[in-house]
Amino acid sequence: MKKILIGLIYCCCMGLFLTSCSDDDNTSGGDVNQMRISATLPGRISVNPTRTIDGHKLRGILELWTKGENAKPVYRAEVAVDPVTGKTTIPFELTLEPGTYDYLMWVDYIDQNAVAINATDDNTSSRYADKYYDTSNLMNVTVKDVHSLMNNDACDAFFYKGEIQKKGNEVFQQEIELIRPFTKVSVLEKNLKEFNLLKGLSVSYSASMKFNVNTGSTFGEATDVDYVNSDFNPALKTDGTLFTAYLFANEEGKKLGEVNLSFTTDLGVQHVVVPQIIPLLRNQHIKVSGNMMAESPDPNNDFEISFDVEVADWGASDQDIVATEVKAKVGDFFYADGSYFSTYIKDEANPCIGIVFAVASDGGKASTDDPANYVDKNGKQKLEKIRGWVVAAKEIEGRFKVKVDNPGNPSQEVTLDLGILPGSALGQGKADISGFKNTEVFKQDAITLADYPVVEQIINYENDPATKAPASTSGWYWGAVKQYLILSEEYAKVTVENKVVTYWEYLTVGKSIETLVNDQAAVHFGLDGEQFYWSSTVDAATGKIFRVGLRTLGINFGQTAGWKLNDARHFRPILTF
Repeated sequence: MKKILIGLIYCCCMGLFLTSCSDDDNTSGGDVNQMRISATLPGRISVNPTRTIDGHKLRGILELWTKGENAKPVYRAEVAVDPVTGKTTIPFELTLEPGTYDYLMWVDYIDQNAVAINATDDNTSSRYADKYYDTSNLMNVTVKDVHSLMNNDACDAFFYKGEIQKKGNEVFQQEIELIRPFTKVSVLEKNLKEFNLLKGLSVSYSASMKFNVNTGSTFGEATDVDYVNSDFNPALKTDGTLFTAYLFANEEGKKLGEVNLSFTTDLGVQHVVVPQIIPLLRNQHIKVSGNMMAESPDPNNDFEISFDVEVADWGASDQDIVATEVKAKVGDFFYADGSYFSTYIKDEANPCIGIVFAVASDGGKASTDDPANYVDKNGKQKLEKIRGWVVAAKEIEGRFKVKVDNPGNPSQEVTLDLGILPGSALGQGKADISGFKNTEVFKQDAITLADYPVVEQIINYENDPATKAPASTSGWYWGAVKQYLILSEEYAKVTVENKVVTYWEYLTVGKSIETLVNDQAAVHFGLDGEQFYWSSTVDAATGKIFRVGLRTLGINFGQTAGWKLNDARHFRPILTF
């Protein structure tokens, strides 16, 4: 069962706007039975600055009704206008006998090439073909296709209901501002990593599809909406928007029922229910966001969804919601583009290049690392934030010495002189995590790189286009001793008795590497029987370099000690992101 945390953030109050002008005396000498009504759109319409939508124009409908229980329509007119920059006005002019009337107005978008056709009833001048709504009766405006309200700003519409008291010796003039009958609801996925993997989306909910302009409210039974997008393209919605819907809303406001979502990726289908938390507030844009897409569509995976509901003025709420970064986890698969996921996705265009073995968030084992440790030899700051460490999925075959033999005495133990480079600048002791800084030491002009085979191999690994790390990372480097010790802690559990390995099992990192091994995308440690891997940290007491046991069948697994530099061992690159 998925746990739901609900947060409602009301950014501003709902507002409805009405502007009317009083009746004017007939000083112009015009027809005293003449009536002029001008309807303007809300000042903060969100379609776009010019209020135009390709292939559409605005259509206004005016209906006049007699008063009382037996009210009857006495007049209907339709006009079409092209939206313009600034104030868009829809004018109505007619001749009207004195009396008191209710007038209803509806404005929506219709096809750009729609033409007026003569009406068949006496009270109607002409009509245009409906596009999104059946407007034959403004007391029963009905959505023609429920799917047209999804991801479609052209389904926007406006209404007004007022009263006319037409006196016999006056010209009636009035300007009103229309009201939007909708709530605009947008649902967004905060986890942009998972959002970018989305291939298909289905949405289902129930909502009213009928609106009475006379009462300004919805009516009738709710209609089920089942929307399916089997070819979802995340690139078109960089802010993580899953869908946007227009929903009829009453003046008093209420809440939408549950919204059922199904996410389809290459890994399968995941179902999520947005609970009854979405307020339907007229003329407001509601943005519902949450980390809904789990990084593993496992129905038994218990994950927590925190929904934020932002309520803002329709026109003022076009700013993007900032998606929160999903924290990396130990065991995540790290890809060539710098992304990371808890599940393995085989992608030749974006292969998995390593496994996250330590994270900096929430007191993780990389939390003591600092961006100050990632300044290259030219003074360039490589990272602004530490998220974690990644061990390479593969390594260069063979064993390599840290430093070549002394030509004059090949059997001599080679150590570092800590009074000169590189020994004087390397990290010291078993707590050292400054692998990047240690690697940069060997790039200085005073160092002959060919004298240090392991470092030369690591630098070549980083420079090779086939294995080069993502630009958003530190690049591959030679890890420090503490980094490899932490790697061993997350890689496997090994039990040794009387210098014999009696039991071992892969832990989180080992299991992830095993997944890659099964797809021929990685190798485990020490397959040739050699258990030790070189670190870049020096033992200050001896001038030797620490090596770490990483082979699960090695009796020194997870142990370290300084060792002579001219002994051939393995190495495995690391990067920081």
